[in-house]
Amino acid sequence: MENLLIDFNKSGYESEILSLETLKICFEKVIEHYNLLGLGHFETKDFHNLLLNTEKFLFDNLMKDKQDNISGLPVSKEKMFEIMEKPTGYYSLISEIKDINEKISSKIKSQYLKLYTGCSQKKVIDFFDFDAKGAIIIKQKKIDQAKKLYELYATTEQSKTAFLLATKVCELLNKSGLFQSHNDYYTNNRQVEKIMECIKIEGKCENAAKININKIKYF
Repeated sequence: MENLLIDFNKSGYESEILSLETLKICFEKVIEHYNLLGLGHFETKDFHNLLLNTEKFLFDNLMKDKQDNISGLPVSKEKMFEIMEKPTGYYSLISEIKDINEKISSKIKSQYLKLYTGCSQKKVIDFFDFDAKGAIIIKQKKIDQAKKLYELYATTEQSKTAFLLATKVCELLNKSGLFQSHNDYYTNNRQVEKIMECIKIEGKCENAAKININKIKYF
C-alpha cells in the first residue's frame, strides 16, 4: 500500500507560494529598471550576475566601450568610472537589488518558510527561470516541492489503519447527535472521552475490544 495522505497545511503552502510570487515581482521590477539604464536589453543569461555581482556587472557594461585614456593620457577604467556621470536610475537600481537580497536573507532565516531552509542566495535565485518569451517564472519543481513540504503522510500499516479507523469514528460521532445539546468545547471533549471509556480490552490472551457495559450504564 502506498503512503496515505492524512493532512495538508494549506495556509503554510500558500505562504510559501506568496513569498515566491513576491520575489518574482521584485525581480520583474529590477529587470524593468535595468532596461531603463540604456545599457541594452536585459539578457536572461545575466540574471545571476545582475543580482549577485551587481556593481561589477554594471561596471563592466558601462565601461566596455570606453577608452582607457582622456585626451591621450592613460586613465584606468576604475578612475574613469569614478568621475563619469552615471545613468539615471543607476544608484536606485543598486539600492533596490540590495533590498531584494536582504529580503532573501530574511526568508532563509525565517522559521515559518520551509522552502528556503539551508539555501544560499544563489539557490533561492535558482527557484526561478525564464519562459520562451523571456518572462520570469517560478520553477514548477519548486511549487511541487513547497506543496510536498506541507503534506503529511501515514507511512506504516499501523498508522494507515489508525487514521482510517479514526476517520470512521469521527464520522459516526458527528452523526450521533451527542454534541447537539452542548456548545462548550470542554464539555464536548469530555463527551468523546466518555465514549472512548465505553470500550475496553478484555482478556490477557484474547486482547479483543469489547463494550464496557458499566460505563454505558452511567453515561
